[in-house]
Amino acid sequence: DNVPTFLNLPYIVSVQENDTDVVDSFLFELEASDRDVLNNSVLSFFLITAYPAFTFNYFEFVYTSNKNISTQRCISINQVIDREKTGDVIILTIAVRDGGSPSLSSLVNVTFYIEEVNDEKPVFSSGSLTNFMIREDIPNYHIMTEYVANDPDKLPILVYTIEPVGIPFAIHPDNGTLYVLSGLDYEKTQNYTIMVFVHDMGSETGEQQDSLIIKVDILDANDNCPNITNLPLSSPIEINENIDINTVVYALQVIDLDLDDTSGNNILSYEFIASGDAMLEHFLIDTWTGVITTNHTIDRELKSRYSLIISVRDNPISVFDTPCIRTVPLEISILDLNDNDPVCYFNETTIPLLEDRFEPGDVFA
Repeated sequence: DNVPTFLNLPYIVSVQENDTDVVDSFLFELEASDRDVLNNSVLSFFLITAYPAFTFNYFEFVYTSNKNISTQRCISINQVIDREKTGDVIILTIAVRDGGSPSLSSLVNVTFYIEEVNDEKPVFSSGSLTNFMIREDIPNYHIMTEYVANDPDKLPILVYTIEPVGIPFAIHPDNGTLYVLSGLDYEKTQNYTIMVFVHDMGSETGEQQDSLIIKVDILDANDNCPNITNLPLSSPIEINENIDINTVVYALQVIDLDLDDTSGNNILSYEFIASGDAMLEHFLIDTWTGVITTNHTIDRELKSRYSLIISVRDNPISVFDTPCIRTVPLEISILDLNDNDPVCYFNETTIPLLEDRFEPGDVFA
């Protein structure tokens, strides 16, 4: 007529995850009592349920010779516990039953708190971007992407870093935001290989990490204008009149520091800008080489000096780029040649001369 009761309550146990030392070892003992005598006081222990349910087989009862088989049992763990699978708490429900007829029983919960160990490494999300193409004129602090990593450990502290140091990119250590730190220059560096790391801040087993290899290709922007190195001149170019048509008068020397031939940023074109001079009839400039040649016969007696205005522009393909144009003056002076006979400007007339009045060499008109 007495129900068996558990002693030394409550039953609370702390177990560190992945601790192999606790496997098959005695964690603690259960003890119950029954005030009845004989068979009515012989007690049996049963594992009723476990939460989570799959942990039911993690535990077993063990009896040793130094324990009273009728009132005591020891609970043993028979495998390593992984907190990432079981959760923070495992609850066993234990029953104790006496040997009477009918038998009487009691239930008790045994609570296992699973202590966290830094046994899991952070892992970048499967959709993380690893290839980028960005223009060199993109503004500083432009956000490229945000990396996200997952760590099954409880409340992990994750820190993001990148290597190598000294590159024009940075990552926010707390949220994994990758951004442009400083000015990019295609003319200096066309691509970067970056290592992105995520570290957890575990202490028991040291930090663990995951990494990604990032490729960044820099696209050329039209950020350099043509530079005409041999104009303007301090004095005009001098050419002779009557030189042959198609004679080279001058060849422009132009540098454009943009490097990408496929972008059109360093493909240069040349033209004359119309002015009051009729220079287009007398001179030509090659659209793609900048070589200036004569196009008509040059006659100093008609015009002794020409003032040309030359335009040089690059030809970007991208709709994001605007052509850069440079203009420069060029003066051409025509040198005189002795290409005309002298002409006398007087009418025929008769001059009477008296004999014996003039000596040889005298001027009479």
